[in-house]
Amino acid sequence: MRRTVFILSLLVLSLIFAAPVSAQSEPRTFKQYTPANGNFPNPERGFYHQGEPLWMDLERNPYTFNQMVTLREEQGITVMRWYLLIDELVDVDTIPAETLEYIDSQFDLAREAGMKVIPRVAYNFPVGGEYPFTDPDAPLARTLSHISQLTTVLESNADVIAFMEIGFVGAWGEWHSSTNLNVDDETGINDNSRAIITALLDALPSERMIAMRYAGYKQQLYGDAPLTAEQAFTGTPQARMGAHNDCFLASNTDWGTYPENAQKRAALRQYLSDDNQYVPQGGETCNNDSEAAPYVGCDNAVSDLELLRFSVLNILYHPGVLNGWRTQGCFDSIAKRLGYRLQLVESTIPSKIAAGQSLHLNLRLKNTGFASPYNPRGFEIILRSHADGSLYRPTLTTIPDPRRWLPDLGTFTLDIQTALAGDFPAGTYDVLLNLPDPAPLLYDRPEYSIRLANQGVWEPETGFNDLLVDMTVSAASVGVTSDVLINGGFEDALTAWTVSRPIGKPDNDKVVCGGLGAAGSDCAFLFKGGAGERTRLVQTVTLTGGQVSASDTLSVSLNYSSRLAANKLSVKIIAQPTGAAAEQVMALPVAQFTRTTTLTTPVYDVRTATLPISLNDSALDSLTIQVQFKSTSGKLYLDDVRLMVTTPGVRGGVLPLP
Repeated sequence: MRRTVFILSLLVLSLIFAAPVSAQSEPRTFKQYTPANGNFPNPERGFYHQGEPLWMDLERNPYTFNQMVTLREEQGITVMRWYLLIDELVDVDTIPAETLEYIDSQFDLAREAGMKVIPRVAYNFPVGGEYPFTDPDAPLARTLSHISQLTTVLESNADVIAFMEIGFVGAWGEWHSSTNLNVDDETGINDNSRAIITALLDALPSERMIAMRYAGYKQQLYGDAPLTAEQAFTGTPQARMGAHNDCFLASNTDWGTYPENAQKRAALRQYLSDDNQYVPQGGETCNNDSEAAPYVGCDNAVSDLELLRFSVLNILYHPGVLNGWRTQGCFDSIAKRLGYRLQLVESTIPSKIAAGQSLHLNLRLKNTGFASPYNPRGFEIILRSHADGSLYRPTLTTIPDPRRWLPDLGTFTLDIQTALAGDFPAGTYDVLLNLPDPAPLLYDRPEYSIRLANQGVWEPETGFNDLLVDMTVSAASVGVTSDVLINGGFEDALTAWTVSRPIGKPDNDKVVCGGLGAAGSDCAFLFKGGAGERTRLVQTVTLTGGQVSASDTLSVSLNYSSRLAANKLSVKIIAQPTGAAAEQVMALPVAQFTRTTTLTTPVYDVRTATLPISLNDSALDSLTIQVQFKSTSGKLYLDDVRLMVTTPGVRGGVLPLP
């Protein structure tokens, strides 16, 4: 089993005690962009290819690397739906190690090829017959045991899981005809259903979603109201459940997907339209006979794909429906619009700016797809030096969330604000937009970054979108920087640090040594996840007179290593001004920081964040840093924590250490 470990180093939080110099008076470049034609690969969207890596009676149909690459390069496909059929285990408690290793190896190939997967585990695959089908699924206890045994594979490969169809229950894993009453075809969701859904949600990281075959079942679980913007992407079970419709356009009810009653059917479709603003919708067509004829034509198909916000659709089934779209001329348009299709309209960007100034960019975009991205997505403005190709990622005051770029918005505006450091190198820079996958193993992979639908902006070798504007940066005076923390590398045990643990929590969070530190150092601080884990590591620095003043800049940096797919670390800074009440000047989860670069041997992801603040021009008596870890499982190693003070060039001198 592959063990994924990632190490992040963060240059986090530039806390500027005086408002940054504005760059609004500097010359600015207005740029308009030309839309691109045609379909092209983009992650987690589009037509998907269906395969059966695990098939009936122990048959194996493995994907090859070349097969996956061909799908991507020749058909523009980036997603595969996998049937993982375990019919041989319907009466067996233990999944063989060989089976788990085989599934893991298929995920590894998908990652290598730049693909993502929609897995579905099922206990049967009826061929022929009529509803209700009698092919057996597994009893509840065995189903839960199998999910538990699959957890390690799912967790370690969550980065290449687009979302997961719930599966396991009934015929084809489609949540009907359950021989063990894991769902009731008459009354719907029952206690068995809830237990299976909870187990699968727990088996996946909180940022990964699942998809339910019948929208009415989601309403039974969480109520009739769809997700709101405030509930979206919060990690709750409701916010993590999307939909898949495996008989799309088959009839007026999509063969049982919707109620027979026309009013109830319309209400459920509207529920899906609203709910699917924030969760994925997938599926396939399944019928091309006279019952489907009023629905499968291009006009109605495109209308329904828009209404229901489809992100992915099977390219292999039903061939009659798909060929009809080709004949009628809408197939190519559907291929382009499945999921998101993000297009730059125009930008306004400074053409000249001085180091140390605030930087304001204005971007206007629109989404001409059927849906929006549904998984976490990075957003970075990158400046690339013409002189040597160096990349700089200034931290944004507010980080836009591409998951909220709905087609309904029309043309929308992003006001991007940041600040260049006072020692930012002078020179001319390309201005780039990067929308990377935040997963550590995928972050630097161009195949996993979003390509904008514009001519001349995409860089396939980097995964960046070139905004086609040059920016010239002039030099500014450079201050002196000093670290005010003691023992930030934990080489002297916990000297100067305090560990605050929840009452009754075991002493699992501690300094560990033996070559476990970053960059070859010996020691690090270990956070160990568990029930109620919210341990804080705290250091308060007493400052000498004049050591930090209103014109200085503070920054905090740290390295961490973790197997966790999601970042469970947060940082808080509290300042104590002279003669005034303490002020919290920063509280931010590390996941929101922007990477600046990636180092290797070992791997370090470097991130930055900037937060302009004002403390009423007061000097400081003390600074407190709190680093908190919250996770019910897993480990996280923390090392090389620094709280840096930079004085402006006019003061000069070297700051005294505490």
